[in-house]
Amino acid sequence: MTDFEARLIKSDTEVYDITELVTSVDFTDNMNVSGVTTFSMLPGGVRPEEGNGIQIISGGLTICGYIFKLGYTAAKDVKLTVYDQLRYLKASDTYVFEDKTASQIVQALCTAFGLRTGFIEDTRHPLGIMTFDNKPMLDMVADCVTKTLVEKKQLYYLRDNAGRVEFRNIQNCVSDLEVDTKPDSPLFGFSYERDIDSDTYNQIKLARDNKETGRREIFMTKDSGNIKKWGHAAVL
Repeated sequence: MTDFEARLIKSDTEVYDITELVTSVDFTDNMNVSGVTTFSMLPGGVRPEEGNGIQIISGGLTICGYIFKLGYTAAKDVKLTVYDQLRYLKASDTYVFEDKTASQIVQALCTAFGLRTGFIEDTRHPLGIMTFDNKPMLDMVADCVTKTLVEKKQLYYLRDNAGRVEFRNIQNCVSDLEVDTKPDSPLFGFSYERDIDSDTYNQIKLARDNKETGRREIFMTKDSGNIKKWGHAAVL
């Protein structure tokens, strides 16, 4: 892999370069949820374990997280699933916050769970009394974000950036990149697909036993237009 590094972190003093052992990497990320990295590696001299840290650097992207799932294949490949710090905010807890901003609540939750934080942008908007009873902490943050949006008309988001939890105003993260609108631009390439292979019905037939008459009753509805185009797709 070009411009790629991978490290297994067992402790502050035990860091191993596993770049040459990694055979595939897949990363998914979104706002306000934990990023997930799944990858495969060849068995080597170092043995990964649940809870070990992982750092992957590719180009300008740095991914940091912790091993939550670990498995082996018949070919002896090691399969790892790594989550970033936001995974720990899926834990449920009970809190009452009084006149705290969303930013202060995010910082308090991260501090309580020992999560490393980066830039926590100040919303400058106290939320009054926020009561959470045995609720996942990511849901607490979502409630604070929603209330801030409704009352202040500003949208904030939570993410793990290279191993540090950040809380930012989405308006301040707008890129100055311009979209190429020329007809021959590669941005206009796309792939589109639809099907009638699943979850598509144009005739439904329902049968039930009438206990009063002792007879089976049949009810049917259908879309003749689609039947003419597609044929029958019936459910009993």
